[in-house]
Amino acid sequence: MSYTIIRETKICKLANGDIIHFELSGCNNDTEGRSRGDFKGKYYKAEDWTAYINRIEATEKPAEGWDLKIGSRYCCYADYGKHLRRMTKKAITFDELKYGKGIHGTLYTGITFFPESGKPEIIEDIAEANKIAEAVCYGKIRGKYGINTKLLYDIEEITEALKTGQTMTFYIGK
Repeated sequence: MSYTIIRETKICKLANGDIIHFELSGCNNDTEGRSRGDFKGKYYKAEDWTAYINRIEATEKPAEGWDLKIGSRYCCYADYGKHLRRMTKKAITFDELKYGKGIHGTLYTGITFFPESGKPEIIEDIAEANKIAEAVCYGKIRGKYGINTKLLYDIEEITEALKTGQTMTFYIGK
């Protein structure tokens, strides 16, 4: 049976009251979410964050007893909602996170594709870049590719990228 493991959660409260939820999570049977650079971030308006927590807490308890794992503790989604509510009370500012732990975002901007014959081609559309990378991995097309990224350190840039739904990961130090 596979299940989600939430290894670490950080709640960052912005000056306007909005929330950025950082989470280091993965599945029990793969290597996703085990590195400090695998944090995922999501931007919420203050009222949307409260509604999200309320919706999670309102879920029914599963018949088997648990849905996921927070750290080493097995729990259901309702317990996860309570965990998020507790973490929200302990929310920190972005400056506390930046200067206390160290944080930067990695924005994935596309790939550079090097076909076997021809000139390199820069592909900035993430959906198209994923298709080409998959085709190279499965041998459907021949060539190599490099992932194009941009490091973000500024809260305004990070917030804007999260609001627009761009593909990002974060590194947050211990």
